Amino acid sequence: MLLISIIKTALELLVKLLELSNEGLHRLLSDAGFTEQRAKCQQRLADWLQGVARVLTQDGRQMTGSYAEGWANSMVQVNGRTAADSDIDWTVLAPGQEFHLRGGCERKGSCKDATPLQVKEGHAQVAVGAGSQPAVTATACGVRPAQDTCHAIECCSSFFKNRIRKLLPYNFDKVHLVRATRPSSTNELRVSFSFQEKDIMRNLSTDQGQLFTLIKFIFKRHLPLTLDTPGLKTYHAKTLLFFMLEKNDTHPSIEAWQPHNLIALLKESLDMMLSFIDSSSSPNECMPHFFMPDAPLYFKNAGIGGDFDNTKARVRDRLCELRSDISGVVEQLRGLVRPLQSEKFYFHPFTLLPLTAPPAVTEIRKGMYSPEMYYKFADVYSVVHQCVSELQSESSDRDTLMRQLSILQQLQWCKCATLCMTAMAHLKFGESEEAERLAMELQRHHVVSGLKPQDIQADKYDEPAKLPEDSDWAWRFCLPCDSPPRFPFLPEFTQTLFTARLSQPLSSHLYVNFRCLSWSLQAELLRNRAPAYAFDHWIKELLGDPDLEELLTLAHYSDCRWHVRLSLQQMEMIEKERRVAMETQDEENIGWVRQKWWRVSNRSGSGSDSGAHRSSEDEEEDEERRLWARARLGLVAMETAAEQRDSWTHTKVSWMRLQ
Repeated sequence: MLLISIIKTALELLVKLLELSNEGLHRLLSDAGFTEQRAKCQQRLADWLQGVARVLTQDGRQMTGSYAEGWANSMVQVNGRTAADSDIDWTVLAPGQEFHLRGGCERKGSCKDATPLQVKEGHAQVAVGAGSQPAVTATACGVRPAQDTCHAIECCSSFFKNRIRKLLPYNFDKVHLVRATRPSSTNELRVSFSFQEKDIMRNLSTDQGQLFTLIKFIFKRHLPLTLDTPGLKTYHAKTLLFFMLEKNDTHPSIEAWQPHNLIALLKESLDMMLSFIDSSSSPNECMPHFFMPDAPLYFKNAGIGGDFDNTKARVRDRLCELRSDISGVVEQLRGLVRPLQSEKFYFHPFTLLPLTAPPAVTEIRKGMYSPEMYYKFADVYSVVHQCVSELQSESSDRDTLMRQLSILQQLQWCKCATLCMTAMAHLKFGESEEAERLAMELQRHHVVSGLKPQDIQADKYDEPAKLPEDSDWAWRFCLPCDSPPRFPFLPEFTQTLFTARLSQPLSSHLYVNFRCLSWSLQAELLRNRAPAYAFDHWIKELLGDPDLEELLTLAHYSDCRWHVRLSLQQMEMIEKERRVAMETQDEENIGWVRQKWWRVSNRSGSGSDSGAHRSSEDEEEDEERRLWARARLGLVAMETAAEQRDSWTHTKVSWMRLQ
């Protein structure tokens, strides 16, 4: 009886530990924003960006991939930022071209006399090869993530409709062909289902999206980086999820798709992946394509040979190890993801648009519905580009420039940019008093740092988001540029805040942060007025979403030890987290702040004077620390709560190792 009682107690404990580990993992991801609600917000932001990009480029481009799908574009948090190893994907269909696929084309109407292409293992056979690189990559540069543009040819129909209906009963999208071949093959184009895949991913529930996040983390991060076992890609993770959806049904109310089953679902996914790997004797084949069962998916770098010859065996061995003990995966994930410190999305769309030269604009068009609703935003981007270019021109005309700026004056959502450029125009033409007046207006003006979920909501489920027009959120811009900027009429330091990033030809641009520029204009133009420096206000603004230029500005104008140290710490964090694709100029700026920190620290130690702008640095520093501490209180409380909620970790690890 005693033995039976012990066994019963042990089983009850294991059940409780299982529930705790599942719920803890679910909560860990939910606290970081991996939920259906925040995925929907991310998707609406992507649709908004796509709408403006289509107006500017006039090429009908469509956004695909993780940024548009809303899941795991960043493995840290869902807050609008793109991870350093992720990108934004665009698909541009070639106008006036159409292919027909045998098995898809119905040979009716306009297709009656068409010659369908034969499809072998997911690849259409064509007369002339087109290469094996499906996308042109603009590498990450500054605050801009990498962007891939895939030029494709649309087909006249869908393909393998019976497979698409497994997950999308009412989808009518056509497939398209992209430049990609099988290993050692030529003269073929790969059939792409990226539009259908986007629809599937956009309909995931929280638990389905979290399972995908876990699989993607293992395939893209844990295996190649922690275990030095490359070979699997994000597309393998997405395909595996599709098979799991087919097996367990897609409806989120099904028992399988509940938080308490998350670890079991992950193990089931790994079992399925191992089964796929074992089902083929080919060293290059990984798993079947979901939509085209006869088409294999290949391991990354398949067919290259050399060190990659043993990829399949190594991946299989590592997956077996992970299947038997996933505690290492969970522990590493816990060290990567972070609870949200704010509900806001840090979305700066004018830094993400394709870097094509915008058209000349003489007025801001209006429109209520798509696509007309995006015209005004594309027009503002064009006007800002025109004004920045005109401000640099030696032959610019004052009246013409002021007329261009007047187009923006009634728009609250880009007021900071308008005030800054207008002040610059007055400086350019020697009107310093008018520039000072605008600097004083900038002191009173407030921009928003991030958009709240309610700012992104659509009126109806299938309508695009309408961003707020009564608050100023458009103050960061990346503008097409191929030469260093010239603003000789500005103070020397202010000129440096126009960051030209020219090292990558396809990503060359001029980065302008108008909030940061406004701080510098205030400091320079109002230095003889009190109070000219609003460091406490700057610090509160920096709390949510600082960039290198803003932190450099704080360190430049303040001699307070606390401010300089804060700037240095935040700059080093941005560098460590790879939130900016660093260049030499960024490293030099961080080095300059590091040297200033050394100077102000040594000066303070010797008891020398604190500087011309303050009479008692120690008192001001204490006050700034108090302000910063108050601003941080909410974040510390949230982080502490998250740590308390995650106290399940050590218990769950012990249980997992028993499995």
